[in-house]
Amino acid sequence: AKLELSVLNDTVTLAGERFSHEGQDAHVYRRERAVGDFSRTVNLPDAVDPDSVTAEYKDGLLRVSMNKAKEAKARQIPIKS
Repeated sequence: AKLELSVLNDTVTLAGERFSHEGQDAHVYRRERAVGDFSRTVNLPDAVDPDSVTAEYKDGLLRVSMNKAKEAKARQIPIKS
């Protein structure tokens, strides 16, 4: 499977292409998913730190891990006189 994962603020998008397994040594009794391009977008409750995102595809399962973005904190600025 060809997969692409992108993260922007609080949105995660997974895009890819499904391939047909016909002609391979697979016994397919029923196929419910179409062949071709797809895209799914998920809105998360909080923004994501894009540097923390990891993804692993193994045995037909995609596992995506990510951390929340650190909130912008107010900072006390000393005023020199």
